[in-house]
Amino acid sequence: MSAVFLIAAAFASAAIFSAWLFLAGPGLIALTYSVFEFCKSVFVSCVENYYILKLVLIWPGAALLSAGFVYAGVKSLKGLLSARRAIRLLPLKYADKDVVLIDAPNLFTAFTHGFLKPRIYISKGLMSGLDSAELKAVFLHELYHKKRLHPVKFFLLNFVRDAFFYIPVMSGIARFVLLKKENEADLNAIAATGAPLSLASALVKAAKAGAILSPALASITGGRSSAIEERVKNILNQDAISLPGLSARALVVSICASLLIVIALAMPLSAAITGPKA
Repeated sequence: MSAVFLIAAAFASAAIFSAWLFLAGPGLIALTYSVFEFCKSVFVSCVENYYILKLVLIWPGAALLSAGFVYAGVKSLKGLLSARRAIRLLPLKYADKDVVLIDAPNLFTAFTHGFLKPRIYISKGLMSGLDSAELKAVFLHELYHKKRLHPVKFFLLNFVRDAFFYIPVMSGIARFVLLKKENEADLNAIAATGAPLSLASALVKAAKAGAILSPALASITGGRSSAIEERVKNILNQDAISLPGLSARALVVSICASLLIVIALAMPLSAAITGPKA
């Protein structure tokens, strides 16, 4: 009985749909044709009136570019304020000197901070946890950052990365540049001390003690501690820093986004917009 009911319901539904299609079909075809003709006319107008095409290409690129710089500015300002607040909360000694002591026996860290006059910050816990050779290597590493004004360079690097957040390859390039500068500082310390194992062991100790670091200090160090394992490997093997691999999707998105920005910037510099045709 249920099978007969289902068959009857199916035939009834088919009959109703056929009747609807017979009655509404011409109107549906006419509506579809009208929409097609409208889209065709819009496309032809955009092609014939080049200024419309320019506006269509300019504004999305300009909006994306502006959004990136606003995002980078807000994030950079937030990072600066967070770093300043974290510095103020630290128990500092000799705060007006080039080398500042963090009077915290349970804190195991060293970093360079400051734009025009960067200072080297070394914690009491680090000084007591490393031997003299390890401490010297760490100090020479941070001294290299100080002399090369790396804090401001890292800041600008992160700003550019965030400003072009929609271009995936920028993150890889920024990480490559950051690791390259860290590697340069490591090699400088090794050349001065002649003891690569001292710097490597100091990094390993810092990694083991990293769990006690304040989360706020991440904004100061720029996340460089996350690459300790790779740095140790480069120190021991003397490997060259290479660009990270990119997925096909990331590469395609980066190319498309870059083309959109280039077109948006180039359009206003091309022939002047003459307005619609008469």
